[in-house]
Amino acid sequence: MKYHGLCAVAASALFLSVSAADFGSFLEKRAGIWSSGAADLVRDYPGKFRWLDQSKKQARAIRTKTDPLTLYGDPLQEVIVTLDGKKQLGSVVLSIYNRGDAGEWDRDRFEEKLDLVRDKLSGFAGGKKPENQSAALGNGAKLFANIWRTPELDLVLRWSSTNRKEPEYITLELLPPGEAPKNLRASLKSTAGAGNLSEQVKQDAAGSRYLEIPMVDQGGKGYCVAATVERILRYYGSDIDQHVIAQLAASDANAGTSFEAMVDALEAADSRLGVRFKRHYEYKSLLSYRGVERLCKEYNSAAQKLKKERLKFNDFVVTRRKTKTFQLGQFLSALDPEVYSAVRMRDKNNYEEFVKLVRESIDDGVPLCWGILAVAGQKGGSDANFSAHMRIINGYNPQSGDIIYTDSWGFGHEKKQMTAEEAWSITNTLCSLVPRTRRAPGR
Repeated sequence: MKYHGLCAVAASALFLSVSAADFGSFLEKRAGIWSSGAADLVRDYPGKFRWLDQSKKQARAIRTKTDPLTLYGDPLQEVIVTLDGKKQLGSVVLSIYNRGDAGEWDRDRFEEKLDLVRDKLSGFAGGKKPENQSAALGNGAKLFANIWRTPELDLVLRWSSTNRKEPEYITLELLPPGEAPKNLRASLKSTAGAGNLSEQVKQDAAGSRYLEIPMVDQGGKGYCVAATVERILRYYGSDIDQHVIAQLAASDANAGTSFEAMVDALEAADSRLGVRFKRHYEYKSLLSYRGVERLCKEYNSAAQKLKKERLKFNDFVVTRRKTKTFQLGQFLSALDPEVYSAVRMRDKNNYEEFVKLVRESIDDGVPLCWGILAVAGQKGGSDANFSAHMRIINGYNPQSGDIIYTDSWGFGHEKKQMTAEEAWSITNTLCSLVPRTRRAPGR
């Protein structure tokens, strides 16, 4: 795999350090962070950072079992640095704790960590007391922040919990002086205006029209829905992250986020986030016993035409105590990709609406949340028997009709392509988040 480190060329001397320096020492650079911080990161943390995307505006380091990045002696989960137009540091975000990467913490441990970091930062700021801010987002999620404003830099300590006091995350953000938010709640809202989104549409040498969506790397967490929403909200100017969104929807780091839970969360919080949610399409054949039964009949019809093996619906039905249960996972695992794609392509009306919606949305500067369900062998899926995932449709090619999409997996996943037919055959849900100052595209 090609190396995508923070520094394109590094002298061998940079790699002599045995252990990475503590970020408490990095803080002591104070104003020097903004003039020499990028070079210092390469020197002090050799091989740790990787570019988030090909724009090379952000780089990310994640926790490793050996030689982890630390703050005041304790391991950090993640560090994200953003460069300004002069390739100097513009901000640094330290993930002190997040439930997705570190697992569940009890309230006492969470509060102890907060108190430790808060005391250290107050000492760093000369004993100055922080500003206290908070914002309620609905679904019981509440955000808190302590802000220290110093002549050299601003420090923003953020954390989140629910009404039941369940911890979600703690982050520390380092910003140039004067750039910390004046109002935490306002910083979460979309700042995109109604008239300027279409100006965000770009065109490449192949004629593809696309949107540049800020990249997020969800890592190994099952946060694809939360990461998708974060990226779109950041595209609209919101200062929010996937941990807040995951908390809104009660995400599980292993099982991921229920799409319905995310819909409920977005509908509850959309006014606070400055967006409106609209569902454009949902594949209903998998939502009910009767729906799957009809799908099996359609599948067998297509299989016969393609001279492929047909399936027996009752082979996937289990009866317990006079109650019939359909084993959907086993059914999906048995589907032939060519046959299943042929079944999906029979729905010409919705396919044409899909193509139309993609073009209209992208031309309006609006990306689409794209939930997929792919069986083994379908393009855009995984190596598993079947896979469910959420990604973003962020473009199309007018000549070929191809769909441009992006996954929340970091460098190399910003702009990928498949035919409209391939895309439609794995489409499970399609929705949009649009600034509240404009009408949602499509039907």
